[in-house]
Amino acid sequence: MKSGNINQFKHLSQFDSIKSFNSSIEQWMVDYKSRFTKGEMIAFNRLKRYAAKVYGVSNVSINKLSAISKELDKGGISRSTFKRMLKKAKQFGIITVYETERNNGSKSTNVYVFNRYARSEPCPKEVKVEESPVQQQSINEQLNHPKTHQISKTNNIITKRSILNVPDQFAQYLSAYFTGKEIIEMWKCVKHATKYLNHYDLTAKVILGVNAMRNLRQQLKEGYRVKKSIFSLYWGIVNRMLDREYKELIVSC
Repeated sequence: MKSGNINQFKHLSQFDSIKSFNSSIEQWMVDYKSRFTKGEMIAFNRLKRYAAKVYGVSNVSINKLSAISKELDKGGISRSTFKRMLKKAKQFGIITVYETERNNGSKSTNVYVFNRYARSEPCPKEVKVEESPVQQQSINEQLNHPKTHQISKTNNIITKRSILNVPDQFAQYLSAYFTGKEIIEMWKCVKHATKYLNHYDLTAKVILGVNAMRNLRQQLKEGYRVKKSIFSLYWGIVNRMLDREYKELIVSC
């Protein structure tokens, strides 16, 4: 994206007024304000003030924000604090960051786009099905004794349109344990869990999904009993892994 005047980025705005922008921020803060430190909240509010001309969009530099903060805020907010704030805001889905470059190809200031508030959604209802004891036993056997074949042609025909939306690496790993339909539902869990985590690209989602499956296999090997459904169990594992990652992020900050 080419750098330029803030008006150049009006098309990125998700708001039709300053009122709707502020209302969205208030809703985000109900969910996530406690996740930011005091300094990070000051940094967040500084950036928000520079996203008023074009509602929810700013291309102010971190250096400028830090300099202004040193003049106006007691003690000032460092550049590193602004970066930590942005990292969290991106992770929570509050802000999307676009890199820009000058005409000569050199890097310019980023464009920060505040996203309209949207509450996280649970894993789709269709995957929360109850399995009978016989089905649970069958799934346990599949996970402990993986098949050597890939997804069958018949199964691919049944779910041809949907299976194309599942990454090959993910499908190949899970095909040793599940049918095509089941793999699609597992991938839905990963997609919904990371829906608002903008730093999670496709590769990161695949890694998360495969590691969660390894965790699931280990739990079943250790005798864990599936209480609701294998999908509900997988959904819980994926979210616990994301929670653990978040806690590590907080510690590192």
